[in-house]
Amino acid sequence: MALSLAMMALIEPGDEVLYPDPGFPIYPSFTRGLGAKGDSIRPVREKQVSAGLERNCLKITPKTSVLIFNSPNNPTGTVFDERALRGLADLSQKHDLWLLSDEIYARILFGGKYLSPWALPGMAERTVIIDGFSKSFAMTGWRLGYGVAPNM
Repeated sequence: MALSLAMMALIEPGDEVLYPDPGFPIYPSFTRGLGAKGDSIRPVREKQVSAGLERNCLKITPKTSVLIFNSPNNPTGTVFDERALRGLADLSQKHDLWLLSDEIYARILFGGKYLSPWALPGMAERTVIIDGFSKSFAMTGWRLGYGVAPNM
């Protein structure tokens, strides 16, 4: 529900939304349901950050308003490093995009520490975090989730 509410708050009919592919099937279907056009972006691998961000940047138009991000990614399990997150933050700031950060798997890591794009300079004002308890605390039937957004 937090994801749906965040998307309803950020997306207007006619907007364009970028979302990860592969990713949660709700991203494209809810985007279409809100009257927006969606386009998929491919995950950016650590050794291909510059080329991947440039490729995804080509999909941004003046109508693009939201970039949906998911790390660790479902279903690939990719955890994006700080370099990739900084590139994503630069892209969001350069094109004045909202970043909808789906962090439901943030505590399911096999090494290292999770870094949210929200923590990067200039991103707290343009990032909405979606998270919950169902995945990391084995509370799937409870459907407890939450969102964190800037005070507007």
